[in-house]
Amino acid sequence: MRILLCGASGFIGGHLLTTLRAAGHDVRCLARTPDQAARPNSLQGDFATDTSPEVWAPRLDGIGAVINAVGIIRETGAARFEPLHGRAPVALFEAAAARNLRIIQISALGTPSGDLPDRPEPYFRWRAMADRRLLEISPGALILRPSIVYGPGDHSMALFRGLAALPITPLIGDGRQPLAPIHVADLAAAVVRAVADPSIRGAVDAAGPETLEFRDLLARLRAWMGAGPLRAVQVPVGLVRAGAKIADITGIGPITSDELSMLLAGNAAPPDAFTRAFGFAPRTLAAGLGPCTEADRWHARLSMLRLPLRLSVASVWVATGVFCLFAVPPEMRYGMLGDSGFTGPAAERFLDALCLLEIPLGLLTAVGWRVRLLGSLQLLMISSFSVFLLFTQTHWWVHPYGPLTKNIPLMGAILAMMCLEEE
Repeated sequence: MRILLCGASGFIGGHLLTTLRAAGHDVRCLARTPDQAARPNSLQGDFATDTSPEVWAPRLDGIGAVINAVGIIRETGAARFEPLHGRAPVALFEAAAARNLRIIQISALGTPSGDLPDRPEPYFRWRAMADRRLLEISPGALILRPSIVYGPGDHSMALFRGLAALPITPLIGDGRQPLAPIHVADLAAAVVRAVADPSIRGAVDAAGPETLEFRDLLARLRAWMGAGPLRAVQVPVGLVRAGAKIADITGIGPITSDELSMLLAGNAAPPDAFTRAFGFAPRTLAAGLGPCTEADRWHARLSMLRLPLRLSVASVWVATGVFCLFAVPPEMRYGMLGDSGFTGPAAERFLDALCLLEIPLGLLTAVGWRVRLLGSLQLLMISSFSVFLLFTQTHWWVHPYGPLTKNIPLMGAILAMMCLEEE
């Protein structure tokens, strides 16, 4: 069967693509850019803008089934919940229903259905709108609502593994939020069966066979990594909410207010409905994780260092620029040039410009803009300044407070920051 798969570049969609093709299906992938659409078995379309059925209709020529796996957990830039979870899927569903195509929607556990009131989170509100509309116009459609999905390339479980690897793991409140993780291979296998069997319809919760409290899940992950017992500290929910508000405003932080609300509400369901619908039971967490490799351990240990390392490097640049311009008297600031031979008004203006540059350099690093590019600029600035003083004012290198020798570990931290960033 020829299938249109939306969201093939994502974690779940990528596994669906591999599994569907292995089952012999001809899968066409939706691509956002002309370059991506020029690849074999691809066609151009964008959920951020394509919100009318008329746009989708010509893309469905020759298609026998439509699978939507587009989803985001947090809004960034042009990626907004309203078009991606709501209006674009509805437009696609209406165009597909007009042709009586098989439609499979990958939604999320906790999305309200039927007459249940909407949840306050925009993530769920727009998903619920699309799910309800789909069942109205295509009673034979299938909506899969998975719990936390894990497997190669996952995001949520990678965060949990990172938390479990910390020497002391912070818990939100008492850490007893219920979760029922399901392996991505089981979800993909269910989709393949649903494509072949149109009698599998309606909304089906896709949950793993074990419901675990959040703290128990972290304890299992820590044991899986061979890191010993979990050492946890309970963080008051109010304090986490304050941190989430900062993430809402700045985009910096491991969890937003909506994500916190979803975690506190829990994400679990009995596995019975899934087993009845698809004829097999999803694998246990231990079977899904498999053996822990050294790469798994290192990834877990380093993943939680990414943000604090970036913020600590950024704070050095911002603080240095601010102190240099506003806290250090001009005679002391310009006195740093000493007997280097580079003095006078031009040298002073150049030094002031460097101090001024350090502030936006630090702020851009903090928000994660082109970190590898910024890191290269930082290394160039530090190394150039250090070499200049090495040959002109050697006494700074043997100063008891180490104003220059501290550049060496700072350069190491910048290199580590650049390696941890994904661009």
